[in-house]
Amino acid sequence: MTRVFLSFASEDSFAARLLAAFFEELGVVVFRFDDIRRRAGRVVSEIEAELVAADLFIALMSPRYLASAWCRQERDLALRHEAESGTPSVFVVKVAEAPRSRAGLLGNYQWLDATGQLTRPRLSEISGRLPLHAAAVEAAADIRAAAEIPDFRNRQDELANLRTAHRTPGGRELWVVVAPPLMGKSWLLARLEHALTTTADERWTVRHLDLRREPLELRSNPTRLVGSLLDVNIPSPLEPLLDDVTLRDIAAQVSARSPRQLFVLDSAELLGPPCAASARSALTAVRRIVRSSGGVRMSLVIGTRRHDEWRGLGADARNGERFDPLRLSEFGHDVVHQALLDIPREFSEGECWEHAAALHRQSEGLPALLVKSVQWAEDTDFREMHLADSPAVFEAVARGYIENDLLAADSLLPLGGPRQGEALAVLRGMLRLLSTYRLFTQSHLKFHLDTTPSLQEALDEAHWTQVELWEALGRSALGTQRSAQEIWHEIEPPLRRLLYRHYYSTDEERIAAHRMARQFYGGWTRDRAAGREQQVVLVESLWHEASRLVIEQPAALQRLLPGVAVELATTFGNSPMYEAAEFSDAVVRRLSDDDELRMLLARHEGLFEEIVKSVTLTIGGGR
Repeated sequence: MTRVFLSFASEDSFAARLLAAFFEELGVVVFRFDDIRRRAGRVVSEIEAELVAADLFIALMSPRYLASAWCRQERDLALRHEAESGTPSVFVVKVAEAPRSRAGLLGNYQWLDATGQLTRPRLSEISGRLPLHAAAVEAAADIRAAAEIPDFRNRQDELANLRTAHRTPGGRELWVVVAPPLMGKSWLLARLEHALTTTADERWTVRHLDLRREPLELRSNPTRLVGSLLDVNIPSPLEPLLDDVTLRDIAAQVSARSPRQLFVLDSAELLGPPCAASARSALTAVRRIVRSSGGVRMSLVIGTRRHDEWRGLGADARNGERFDPLRLSEFGHDVVHQALLDIPREFSEGECWEHAAALHRQSEGLPALLVKSVQWAEDTDFREMHLADSPAVFEAVARGYIENDLLAADSLLPLGGPRQGEALAVLRGMLRLLSTYRLFTQSHLKFHLDTTPSLQEALDEAHWTQVELWEALGRSALGTQRSAQEIWHEIEPPLRRLLYRHYYSTDEERIAAHRMARQFYGGWTRDRAAGREQQVVLVESLWHEASRLVIEQPAALQRLLPGVAVELATTFGNSPMYEAAEFSDAVVRRLSDDDELRMLLARHEGLFEEIVKSVTLTIGGGR
């Protein structure tokens, strides 16, 4: 049974009582100093004993917490206990706005948002994101699922794909589910497990391992990891994992069990890259041996925020198998529209689609924000939809997700490391600048480090080089993982748009950001980029100019932008590597696939097509 130590200031006792009561409904034992059932007063020895006995230490963060000497002592004891045990046990739940800069080491932890009204769905959501025991998590999920608007947390299409693959003889059984924070990955994995274990005719047995709740040793020891995931005995765990005898012994143990076995590994981004690569190689080799023996289906589904370590064919490239990637991203307008139809309100069809588009823009289609967006609309009785795009409403809906999830340590520094506070500071500072760009290279980093002394100072304080910063950005949970073969990184588009709107809330700030981006690409012009990146520079420069003009001179956009496109095509359209016609075709293909640019210009009928025509004529001479 899970034991929780609630640490809070006396002024926040109301929130503490609500959380404690809800946790106890889930079967969790809760210690809080103001519990009237306690016989003793608040004494150091009792605090120490309860803290050591607790599985989780939960700090209820607020300005009162930061000002409390008692809370500071409890925090210090909890952090020391966590460091000595080597097991993550400290969690922060924000019950009032408080500055991270004053929170000490707790500022580096993820902060769950419990500000505002603590309804049962809110309490259930918070509980579901804490590592309580399995029964508590399941109970919280059931409460949350019953209370939430339908179809926002689910991934029915993706679930159908996975179920079909497993129910089809010979269907794909190696999957890696890739998703940024709170995209519904864990929900999908849990529902897949439920679907396959409750099917009467083809029932699977499932072994589900979530690294967030497993010993830290598994994150760096591939032998222990494979043994734990497959639930097998490995007599000599210190022997090389890929030893053929060891792999055949593991395969024999798996083959001796039920005919359909699913192994799910969640939170795989916590693995060190060498451990993940070794585990992938071993798991695919074991599966190949099991499959060759016949009679047993062995499926592996990996849930992660990163895909890199799960690419490739393993040690035996000739007979190896690849994990198929299943990427989770934002929902479309249709999901929001369907949710509005389920609300007991009278909308015309036009109003419903108009509201759906506004709420989709507000939330960027992200599962973590769609519920909040619709709840905001319901709370205002849909009378303030004209404010849906305002900075104030956007911050109210999205700020908690951005600060507590996207910019949290486990998103930006999944593998930890020394000087974590300084490393987070430089990553957040660089992401502020990079959120203007749809893709970035090390040249982008160098440009902003050279022009932003405070950022270079933060990099020095983190004891990082530019290359280490580049590598850390590539490892974060915010990347698309779609362009691994390219020289650039990309932030997942809806997440980038969220960060951009969060960091640049005024028109003046956004105009300045796009002007700086053009200044950077102007430097590339002097270098005369000669490779395939030249077409990228052309299109991205056009994107920044269009983004600036939409804000700065919207009435003149139709008149000005074609001329800007011609100027950029003249500047970047002369590549020594390509003939004019083939370079023109490459640029046009890239423009044609640019849905974001299309959406940016959508209100100006025919403008996108005119831009493509102008670029084609300028570069290709009309061919």
